[in-house]
Amino acid sequence: VNESKDIATTASKIHGVGAAIGFMALLLFPLLNGIVSFKQNGMVEGIISISSFILSLIFLPVLLWEIRSNFKIPF
Repeated sequence: VNESKDIATTASKIHGVGAAIGFMALLLFPLLNGIVSFKQNGMVEGIISISSFILSLIFLPVLLWEIRSNFKIPF
């Protein structure tokens, strides 16, 4: 939203909160989908959904590290 991260405006704060809420909703969807799939005896779909949830939990710290750190990941 801003050209510089040094200045925090109201719009950038609202954008940050909205992005965090949206990311958390997208993060939890595979877990909920996996639970529903297992309840409906969809084993393959449940395993894929739970695996996607676990992968997203693995990559979440990498994303947060990239946002908070001055050190950039080389890939």
